[in-house]
Amino acid sequence: MPAIKPKAAANPDQPLRPHLINIKELAFVLGRSAESLSRDDKAGTIPASIKLGSSVRRDWNELLEWVKAKCPDRKTWEAREKGEPSGSESPRPPQAGTSQPAPKARRRRKAQAQSEGVQS
Repeated sequence: MPAIKPKAAANPDQPLRPHLINIKELAFVLGRSAESLSRDDKAGTIPASIKLGSSVRRDWNELLEWVKAKCPDRKTWEAREKGEPSGSESPRPPQAGTSQPAPKARRRRKAQAQSEGVQS
């Protein structure tokens, strides 16, 4: 993201980095159109925005972390931020004796039972 030169700062040689950016700035950084990002926002595939009055902004630092996390969908991202397990994590293995046979095994047994019934 291009640096913003401050109008009045203690050190004018040090550019300020914005903490909040709008959708057009995000589109420029990601190399995508603002329209496609708006569709992604509605679909829940990018982090949620922050509403300030009538302005809609995104947290620059959160977006950097989101990209480092390989751009998970919003539900996964928010669960991760809260420290909750998300639906994309691998499920626990079944406990011994409580699991159902795999679908392939069930189909094989069913086919075997049918073929035995036909032969009799």
